[in-house]
Amino acid sequence: MVEICWIAPCGVMPVGSSTPWVVPINTKETIDAVLGLKTWAVVGLGNNPERAAYGVAKLLKEKGHTIIPVHPKGESVHGEIGYTALSEIPVSVDVVDCFVNSQLVGAVVDEAIAIGAKAVWLQLDVIDEAAVARAQAAGLLTVMDRCPAIEYRARQLLLINLCLQVIQGMLNLFYQPRQIISGNSDVPHEFTLYQRVFILMKLQSRCASHQMQIGTIHVGFSATVEVSCYNKF
Repeated sequence: MVEICWIAPCGVMPVGSSTPWVVPINTKETIDAVLGLKTWAVVGLGNNPERAAYGVAKLLKEKGHTIIPVHPKGESVHGEIGYTALSEIPVSVDVVDCFVNSQLVGAVVDEAIAIGAKAVWLQLDVIDEAAVARAQAAGLLTVMDRCPAIEYRARQLLLINLCLQVIQGMLNLFYQPRQIISGNSDVPHEFTLYQRVFILMKLQSRCASHQMQIGTIHVGFSATVEVSCYNKF
């Protein structure tokens, strides 16, 4: 069975309905879609390495996102020019990542709507249901009380688990249990060329089904498998 996951744009009127369709908050599909967006304005990001925003912004940049610091001081962070308000940013912003307390986040969300952002991300313990509802009504993807760093790591663990499952399955297929004779175990000593290709194909198939991309793979003849993969966002 082939499972197809898709997300329609917020604000789209379903056929025969007068109510705009809204993407549910915090679903895996919504989070994946937001993580796939390029330019992130990080509100509350300053030059304090002890603050959560500093570390999360660093990870976002390492993942290939463009980060834009937004802070009352307008500081440059991680080599990126900072601004004091979202309205000052001269380029299009895809995601507004909110590192502000719940009492202040409503105004940030309204500004995100005003600048035409595609999504808002409210960090852990930042909760404002009314602000999220306004963002959804305006057509923005919404994530609340979540951390992108945690979401990225969770997907990396999923990927590692998938690879291990595939490799173990291949070992079980290629090497049926044999009796141990004179101290020799049934651990394989080498993969044939056919087995190497088969493992590669299985890994690629499993990763693709979970929206993940194979980076580099090395399957050695000495029954070793090295895999470098990353999230396809």
